Amino acid sequence: MPQDTIAISSKLLKELRESSGYTVESLAEELHRSKDDIKELESGRPISVKEMEKLASIYQRPLTIFFNDEVPKIPSPQDYRINREKQLSPRVFLAERRAYYLAERISDLIEEKSRIPDYSEIKDPAGLAVRFRNHLLRGEDFEKVKPRTHLLQWYKDLLENKLRIIVMEYELSTDGSDDVRAFSLDSEIKVIVLNEKDQPAVRLFSLFHEVCHLISRQSGICFPKERQSEKEKGEGPREERFCDKFASKFLMPSADVDLQVKTHPKRIDYGGMKKIAGYFGVSRQAMSIELSERHLAKALTYRDYEAKMEEEDEEKEDKKEGDKKRGKKGGIRKGYWDDFFHNRVGNFALRTIEKAYRDNRVSYRDAMDITGLNSKYTNKFFGLE
Repeated sequence: MPQDTIAISSKLLKELRESSGYTVESLAEELHRSKDDIKELESGRPISVKEMEKLASIYQRPLTIFFNDEVPKIPSPQDYRINREKQLSPRVFLAERRAYYLAERISDLIEEKSRIPDYSEIKDPAGLAVRFRNHLLRGEDFEKVKPRTHLLQWYKDLLENKLRIIVMEYELSTDGSDDVRAFSLDSEIKVIVLNEKDQPAVRLFSLFHEVCHLISRQSGICFPKERQSEKEKGEGPREERFCDKFASKFLMPSADVDLQVKTHPKRIDYGGMKKIAGYFGVSRQAMSIELSERHLAKALTYRDYEAKMEEEDEEKEDKKEGDKKRGKKGGIRKGYWDDFFHNRVGNFALRTIEKAYRDNRVSYRDAMDITGLNSKYTNKFFGLE
């Protein structure tokens, strides 16, 4: 056998591909090879070191895994998407592996579990939202969060600090087209992973949709929806509709919405609706639904709001196209990369690992491995610069 080839079992190669989210067709496309080439590659014939390195890079796995007898198994969350027949993106599989690994290591370091109360006696999503909001916000001042665009981070901090839930952000899809906006892991240290490509208001809704799954002791892969289309109404798992309702009622408590409505002496036009949405940190769609479905006397209908939203979105797209034609570029804001890598780990996990490093319970290399950060950001977040 030539020195630059290695015998790897057909079973292991197939397991590696499938557990990384690739079909024969998608791997062939990634490698710019034919489907027959992939089948031949997984036939059990010796593969070259170059081929092994290429596969390790695509699957984002260490080279050592090719010398295992089998691929380590991780629990698979329930797929709650309406479009469940659609193949999950490799991004989701990678994020799952990172989340499970991080949860296991954090659990070893702090030797405790997430602190989610038992609400099994409550069967109504609105009632559950009220009870949980009272618990989570006890001793907190919602009014003091300024600017309101910081609400997502504020809620994430509360969940991590009070309940010991890891909240991470990862690229699950680039534009929502992969049908995954978030997932949750019901492990000893519970984890919520949000799609970092979604807008903050969408991530906020997804966050509490996943909280609902964890309260129900469920792991799930989800596409939370603030509003179902007429065609979709009543479709999909009952659990998803329950968690969507929970998220809506948690973020927009009826009594608080009523108080905001009273501040508008006249009819709540599109501008007024946006202002109330901004107060709660939710999307225009979520607030439009809340106002119109509750038939608040001063609110427009959802169709009226929807027409304005479409008009505003078209204007934004036209402006974007105009800027592009004029050669105007939108720069990356200061601190973007710091936030990006920080959100990939979450503050709770990061501080736990930093403390373990300072207490000499993990090495510097272990800290980098657990967080998935390079030396630059490990030093920055650990204050070692």
